[in-house]
Amino acid sequence: MGILQKIKHLPKRQQVLLSIFAFFIIAVIGIFIWAIITGKIKPLAADNQISNTATVTYQDLSGGTHTVNSNTVLTDIIPTTNATLALQPATSTVNVDSTFNVDIILNTGGQDTVATDAVLTYNSQELEVQDADNTKTGVQIAGGTLYATEPLNTVDVTAGKISYLGAIVTGSTTRYNGTGTLATIAFKALKVATPSSVNFVYTAGQTNDSNVATEAATDILGSVTNGSYTLSQLPTTINLDLTLQGRSDYSTTATVLKIYPAGQSTPISEKNDIVTDITGKSTFTINPPTPGGYDFQIKVTGYLTKKITSLTWTDPLALNYTDLRSGDLDGNNIVNSIDFTILNNKWGQADSLSDINRDNIVNSIDFALLNSNWFLSGQ
Repeated sequence: MGILQKIKHLPKRQQVLLSIFAFFIIAVIGIFIWAIITGKIKPLAADNQISNTATVTYQDLSGGTHTVNSNTVLTDIIPTTNATLALQPATSTVNVDSTFNVDIILNTGGQDTVATDAVLTYNSQELEVQDADNTKTGVQIAGGTLYATEPLNTVDVTAGKISYLGAIVTGSTTRYNGTGTLATIAFKALKVATPSSVNFVYTAGQTNDSNVATEAATDILGSVTNGSYTLSQLPTTINLDLTLQGRSDYSTTATVLKIYPAGQSTPISEKNDIVTDITGKSTFTINPPTPGGYDFQIKVTGYLTKKITSLTWTDPLALNYTDLRSGDLDGNNIVNSIDFTILNNKWGQADSLSDINRDNIVNSIDFALLNSNWFLSGQ
């Protein structure tokens, strides 16, 4: 017997209930089909789809805002902070008044970058940045070719601060990934320094200093290498020429040269082992002080000191002392009775100190030389 036949033999009440239930089921199915067709119901995954377009905004050191558009993968990428900035060479020795170049080397650590800030400090009393572009106002360093633009390139010559920014063109899809010269600094050595430091302004985790920026506005700079430079001065050649009262042999040993700033009483340099030949000449070298005027005092054993004053330092430097006055046998820079006593005690002997004229005997000739300078003092 078919289903319909069985339904016909059911009591009237059961037939009515069964009809209502069947109508309800058919209505539900119909509504569901209608909702799908009209878009009232969407697949569950559709609401969780991720856009593959991102807009990245970053701010450079000078406060400028830059926006770039890029395609991103659907999974989060966290950049590693292994980019580096380094000065090359990191150490060197240069002479005062000479110039030398220092490169700022960027290594992105294998990551794509859109901009790099390099902020450095140096001692402006020891180093002077040479202007790389005299067509622009102020002092600039020489930019490299890693990035298409340099929105910031300034040198504060008083404070000793360099600020440089290399960046891509806004909206460009070009990125820099690799190792190369971000910029080059030309320094001039101003004075002796051991050493003179050039340092990146950098603190890990900070973004208001030196940075290497990705398109996600993440600073990936992980370390820096600073510079330390020895600034030395080439020795100055001194050509000394002197003559001595009462002698024709001007050879000396342990002659002392003291150097004073012009008009001052405290020496800044002393050489106490000068040896002159029979003509009174000697050539030697001295590390020079800062440029300027100086007084040069010579002291020969048994003679009063003599000064050459307010002489401008040059290289080579000629110092000519004529007719140094004899008789200062005790070395106190005045000829008096103490010196006469020393001479008198060696009377008739061959004494290297009291025998002023070097004829191998202390006698009246030596006394006459000493007496001619009685109570004179050295300069």
